[in-house]
Amino acid sequence: MIGLGKLQLAGPAWRLPDALPWLLRARDEGNREAAELLVVLRADQEPEEVNRDALRAADLGSPDLSWHVYGHFGAFRQQFGLDERDRYRYLLRAADAGNNDARVALAQQLRAGRVEVGGDGVLRPVKTRPIQDSLNYARHLLERAEGSGHAGAQRLLARSKARDWEAGTARRALLWPALPFTLSALPSTLSALPLPTAGQALRPLLALGIMSVVLFRACHQAEPSEPWRQVLTPEQRALVERIESGDARPVFEGDRLRLDDVKPAVP
Repeated sequence: MIGLGKLQLAGPAWRLPDALPWLLRARDEGNREAAELLVVLRADQEPEEVNRDALRAADLGSPDLSWHVYGHFGAFRQQFGLDERDRYRYLLRAADAGNNDARVALAQQLRAGRVEVGGDGVLRPVKTRPIQDSLNYARHLLERAEGSGHAGAQRLLARSKARDWEAGTARRALLWPALPFTLSALPSTLSALPLPTAGQALRPLLALGIMSVVLFRACHQAEPSEPWRQVLTPEQRALVERIESGDARPVFEGDRLRLDDVKPAVP
């Protein structure tokens, strides 16, 4: 159903079944990708509702939405009654989950002696010289971001000296202004999610989406050159045409779908 939601986002005017009910259910069952997609598909809601969707996605571990909550924490604190510990919790979650801007921001705060990760894994604000564990973790975060091509992390590591990573000689780093993640960037993140192909086992919810489109055409006598067909592979179009013609019927087996040939009735 993630695939159907992406198609709905790419072509809102196409005659596709509404993915929202399935995405809402998937989010309630803990699916992070569904939660992220809901933020984009429902971005025209009131800001309070958009924040609610964003917080749900962040709580399911979304790196980008966790960074978004951190960057706009004032609004989230006021709406949801969060406290300062939550602010740092979302920063740590965003960095651990892979948001490179969050990795760099957290690394700099660690190097500046503004935060520390306690033995319980909780990020806490402090005002002290950076300890060795903080410097080790900061370097790890920067190296991870550098490995993903983050230009800021590359510059920071290139300019650092060996003494900058030793607690006894390290200078407290200067903090950069935060660059919070914006919701408009989320579709490009989601575009990396692969759509199912006919060569793979189709997921049941996506198969249900295709069947809904077929039924919609049958009931409304839509034109055969509908735009949604253009995003299907030749194998997927052939699959839909077999179902439409009555030559095959879908049968679900667990999380897979197979097509059974329909034998003509014997007179």
